Amino acid sequence: MKSKFFTLLIISFSFCTDAGDLKEFKISDRSVIFFSVTQSEYDSKDDKEQSELTEILSDFDFYQSEIQSFLIENKIQMYQTKNSEINIIQGNDKNTTYNRKQLDSVVGTIMPDQSKKPKLLVGVMTDVNL
Repeated sequence: MKSKFFTLLIISFSFCTDAGDLKEFKISDRSVIFFSVTQSEYDSKDDKEQSELTEILSDFDFYQSEIQSFLIENKIQMYQTKNSEINIIQGNDKNTTYNRKQLDSVVGTIMPDQSKKPKLLVGVMTDVNL
């Protein structure tokens, strides 16, 4: 099971900036932040939970790849993070912090906007939803 998870992350990181342990995102341009679980969180699950998580991560990665060309064409920066705390600092010095482990899903998308609070989409979103 572990190799499937690792493969999914490699595919996912292929078109996103790997934010690694970055906790703060200073947003000056349009951007999208994808978040998911760490390898250790995945490893801590039993076989049934890992199987379910693998399915979620597979779908999540598929829909990320479906919108890749749109994001690139429109010069929208993409980030991938597994950090449990995500702090978004917008141009107007407004901070918005999300604790990934307190959300209703193990994966999701944050779309910061300079003029208002970032849009948070938890779970797997299709390319149409995004």
